Amino acid sequence: MTVRLRQQVLDAVVAHARRGHPREVVGLLARSAPHSGDIVDSHPLLNEERQYPHLGFLVSPGALAAAEQAVHDAGLHVAGVYHSHPGRSARWSPADRDSARVGDVHLIVSLRGAVTEIRAWRRVVDRTMEELPVVLVA
Repeated sequence: MTVRLRQQVLDAVVAHARRGHPREVVGLLARSAPHSGDIVDSHPLLNEERQYPHLGFLVSPGALAAAEQAVHDAGLHVAGVYHSHPGRSARWSPADRDSARVGDVHLIVSLRGAVTEIRAWRRVVDRTMEELPVVLVA
């Protein structure tokens, strides 16, 4: 599976990560078709993690449900989640793996170096994470 990500969505996600720095930021990714299609929108969420917000994120079930409803109300489908790693690479952590839903796209943005690193992952049934190629589209 290749993640087809619209450039304006990537720009919005990176801007969110920069605004939230040094905290991790989190949000939903939305696509136009249920299990395929370009990722066409992002929906920022509030990172509710209080103790270590630079190392992880927490979203309340109510906030997640409201964001998922907003995606559906816009005629879109939830593709997965994005979040940032302010001081680490865009490789998944055990906490990322444990929170990822099987089959969803999990986009990670790293602000660690001079160049922003973007990588996409998908959790498979046996709790492993598979890296997915990312293609930017207009």
